[in-house]
Amino acid sequence: SIIRTPVVYGEGVKGNIRSLLKLVDTLPVLPLGGIENRRSMVYVGNLCALVDALINTPKGGVFLASDNHPFSTTTLITEIADAMGKKCFLFQPPLFAWLLKKFKPALHARLFGSLSVDTKKSNARLGFTPPYSSKEGVEAMVRWYKNAA
Repeated sequence: SIIRTPVVYGEGVKGNIRSLLKLVDTLPVLPLGGIENRRSMVYVGNLCALVDALINTPKGGVFLASDNHPFSTTTLITEIADAMGKKCFLFQPPLFAWLLKKFKPALHARLFGSLSVDTKKSNARLGFTPPYSSKEGVEAMVRWYKNAA
């Protein structure tokens, strides 16, 4: 069996998601409002549950891992801020996206690009439903972040 994952988040997260946690924790105003992209992510608890399901119901093939609903960048920031109990004002500067795309295309792709997967077939083959909601995953990640800081 092969498991293909998008960004994995949760306790111990590193990289861009960890940077986003620090950003939301530090700045009450961010120029990331109104972003309507779709980014599939998987909470580490849901990934572990998928691995467990594959161990207990051995099936071959490629399985896609993801939470039930993709995030937009704006929604993810809002969920993180809510879980932190912080107010975060998001706005959309008129030229921000254009300037990023022109001068920092990789950063623009990470913030504004969509990358979503459909896990319906994979989940149906295993009779699997992710046990944790995205909200529960973000809350667990924020609890870990606050304790690690």
